[in-house]
Amino acid sequence: MFRKFLLSPYSKSCRIIYMGSKDFLLRNKHIHLLNLKTLLLPSDCRENSRIYAPPKHFSPIYQSCTPYSAMPIRTPIDGVDVGTLEKQLVDQKQLMILKEKLEKKGIDGSKCTPGQHSGLICPSCKGGASREKSLSLNISEDGAAAKWTCSRATCRWKGKTRAFAYSTKNKIKKAKKTIRVINEKSLELEPLGNELLAYFAERMISEETLQRNGVMQKQAGPFQIAIAFPYRRNGELVSCKYRNSTKRFWQEASTEKIFYGLDDIEGASDVIIVEGEIDKLAMEEAGFKNCVSVPDGAPPKASNNVRRRGVGESNGPKRITLNFSRMQMSICVLMYMGPNALREVIEKAELYPIRGLFNFQDYFDEIDDYNNQTLGYELGVSTGWMALNDLYNVVPGELAIVTGVPNSGKIDGVDVGTLEKQLVDQKQLMILKEKLEKKGIDGSKCTPGQHSGLICPSCKGGASREKSLSLNISEDGAAAKWTCSRATCRWKGKTRAFAYVTMKKMKKVNKTIRAINEKSLELEPLGNKLLAYFAEHMISEETLQRNGVKQKKAGRVKVIIAFPYRRNGELVSCKYCDVSFTKRYWQEASTERIFYGLDDIKGASDVIIVEGEMDKLAMEEAGFKNCVSVPNGAPPKASNKELPSEEEDTGYKYVWNCRDYLDKASRIILATDGDKPGQALAEELARRVGKERCWRVEWPKKDEVSSFNDANEVLMNLGADAVRDAIDKAKSYHMQNVD
Repeated sequence: MFRKFLLSPYSKSCRIIYMGSKDFLLRNKHIHLLNLKTLLLPSDCRENSRIYAPPKHFSPIYQSCTPYSAMPIRTPIDGVDVGTLEKQLVDQKQLMILKEKLEKKGIDGSKCTPGQHSGLICPSCKGGASREKSLSLNISEDGAAAKWTCSRATCRWKGKTRAFAYSTKNKIKKAKKTIRVINEKSLELEPLGNELLAYFAERMISEETLQRNGVMQKQAGPFQIAIAFPYRRNGELVSCKYRNSTKRFWQEASTEKIFYGLDDIEGASDVIIVEGEIDKLAMEEAGFKNCVSVPDGAPPKASNNVRRRGVGESNGPKRITLNFSRMQMSICVLMYMGPNALREVIEKAELYPIRGLFNFQDYFDEIDDYNNQTLGYELGVSTGWMALNDLYNVVPGELAIVTGVPNSGKIDGVDVGTLEKQLVDQKQLMILKEKLEKKGIDGSKCTPGQHSGLICPSCKGGASREKSLSLNISEDGAAAKWTCSRATCRWKGKTRAFAYVTMKKMKKVNKTIRAINEKSLELEPLGNKLLAYFAEHMISEETLQRNGVKQKKAGRVKVIIAFPYRRNGELVSCKYCDVSFTKRYWQEASTERIFYGLDDIKGASDVIIVEGEMDKLAMEEAGFKNCVSVPNGAPPKASNKELPSEEEDTGYKYVWNCRDYLDKASRIILATDGDKPGQALAEELARRVGKERCWRVEWPKKDEVSSFNDANEVLMNLGADAVRDAIDKAKSYHMQNVD
């Protein structure tokens, strides 16, 4: 843009002065503004022109000229850099030093102009796979300082530097952005089409939930549509976030950042915060409307500089639930385990770790001992004075204040405190503290029978050096156990002065076993799609029917395989397999763990154990019905530790739950997979059922180097006879490595 004005409406000169921005005047080559030529204007135009400036408004150089003619403008000298004016404002020496410092950090600022934002490739994340210019570099107007930040969510690298350490005068000020006013019409939003409705249906999100949350779509190119998640406050559109088919997210620029679904938590006593808009919709499908999602995703790591609001400062909800799960997202839990599992996750949410706050189970032993009086002195020990027994007993760890008239025997009363020392074996206490010291725990000042707060040697108490380790030494000084309360550490353990000393173990709360049936799990007969899948794996429809294999819907279109686990014909548990999701498996929560096909080995003298349900079905195709499969798969390697007790052996609970069936077998054939985890599983099973009655199957060779991995693979490639031959050639477990 530029403007023109005459020196005077009475001037007879046809020359006009043009005014414009520096960039326009210096860089626009098609108009030679600095080499103005005479422009002939009609006389009426000059006379009627009101755009002029009196001479007094010009600088002295212009005032020295006659007001009746225009000031002649000199032709610019060829070769002069048009950025000369810009360079006059910048200290070139310090700018050069600044750019050298940026170059050492991997930032190429050679083409960056002071006072402007420049987009560069971030040296930290390299712009990701798309090599986008995500680094915003800003050099101050005088070239004294620079700062940068990467906009990629997985990087967020930022920093600042100065040419000289003392250069603090020109700090770069952040310009306040103007918040845009937007609406559905200006954003060109439109109702969801059939394609996106089907997409949400596969993820168990109903059309009703989408309409309530105002989810829409937007054209993102000639042949592409993007999901639009409108962000509203009090019903008014504040911002909008988009997601395309490649799972790329972006938001409307210059709009306010708020939670997605903000209106749903107005006045709520409990608030659930999730990490994505689809997770917010999944929560609503599970019955939780009091849920919001963050707009920007998650940072790569937590900051140590975040100010945390105290509970007393908050005037908002009484409880805020942060949703994290092993399946990573609420939508995954909803898709593969259903709304009941998602509700169970929220209902079992634990209190966020607070410094100095311990769980009830951390003190379970002490409370249990006190209740059952197992040690004998929970209610105190006699002072030795019979007259005091009804009034006072000495309790280890209890503070007793003795007052009274001088010279009335208070010293003698205090001396009874030495009884505590009589309860402690000083020699074993010394040995115990030496063992703790080797683990980095300073127990020198810790009193037996009490909990002591110490700095954890594993996490060092974090940046604040908090005493997060709770150490408890038993009353007799024979054993100790500890646990760290920091959520990022949770280091715990126990030790004893002597190996023969047994410390009371913390009892685990028994989980309630759910009663389930086919109707409650919404199981249905196998359809043609899954029947074809099993046919490809050489499993007949007759075998599937005998083993009660079913299917279950996981959305409007997708179906998954359901393997019912039964004992005496009753449904105990159910395991699912999504063959379209790289064969992903999961089981019904809070159900008993048993072998798959348990009823088939009732009273059998020979029992075959395989590693998966498909292998159990393959064995039946080869004529072996006396076969069961483990429910949990195989461990990465066998344990070198002593075999745990039945209560602690949680990973192999199914072995203990089915021991009545296994005890009647004279021979147990371990037909697990041939890989290392499969070998580790065979070792762990043999340790629990007795190696003396175990036999190991070696699967036939595939080529000179490798072998087939499991029963189903042998059935598919070599047939049922090869499976039978492998079982018949099983070797005694003790003789498997002997040729």
